[in-house]
Amino acid sequence: DLSQLIKKENMPQFLGGSCPCNIGERTTASGASFQAVKVKARSEHRVPVQTTTGMFFGYEFFTDGGNDIKFGVFYFAPGAYSDGAALDSGEEVVKLEKAGSAGQDTLMDCKEGTYVMVFDNKYSMMTGKELKYCIEKGGDPTSPGVPLESPSGPRGRAIGESVVTGVATPPTTPGHQPGSGF
Repeated sequence: DLSQLIKKENMPQFLGGSCPCNIGERTTASGASFQAVKVKARSEHRVPVQTTTGMFFGYEFFTDGGNDIKFGVFYFAPGAYSDGAALDSGEEVVKLEKAGSAGQDTLMDCKEGTYVMVFDNKYSMMTGKELKYCIEKGGDPTSPGVPLESPSGPRGRAIGESVVTGVATPPTTPGHQPGSGF
């Protein structure tokens, strides 16, 4: 009887416990779940991320089946972004280009405003992409419980720099310049 070994609140529901655990679901190192979306052929999916001055946000994504997708991140000043806004009216932070079937990064020392992650499948005439992504954001990425490690090694870079490090260090001169990708 597992209830002798595991508290009911920690045991998955399918084993008789009360925990709605997501066994078998891919999660990030901190335990966050991925959002799933289908990006149809000849279309794009945008994910706006609201930020405040000095905070960070990290992202990870992958496509099922190993299908490639274009990916980029654009910055818009407070109040300047609305659904469907032209991307060239924002500032390109991570260059929109083919990213393969997966990617991840942590953008440091963000400005207040909206960062828009763009998953672009417009080049695909017939193949839709099953995309899964996760976003983690906060004020101090060096705090305990905020992972900057990934299966492929430490990640994280100040916006405008191409620094990859396991310890997040904001740039000495804040600001956003086009990033170098991930």
